[in-house]
Amino acid sequence: MNRSPPGAGGKRGVKGRRPGSRKKKAKTQKKKKKKKKKKKKKKKKKKKKKKKKKKKKKKKKKK
Repeated sequence: MNRSPPGAGGKRGVKGRRPGSRKKKAKTQKKKKKKKKKKKKKKKKKKKKKKKKKKKKKKKKKK
């Protein structure tokens, strides 16, 4: 992750610099990545089967 945090507006690599002596660092050239287009897949709707819950009968103990 080379992005600066959202709070620091593009202030990357300022850590440890003294105010007044701001040297510009030589930036290395980055190759631009080509974005691949994603093909949209059609989603098939699955029918959910409802499971019937079996009620357990509690046996009453005779005292």
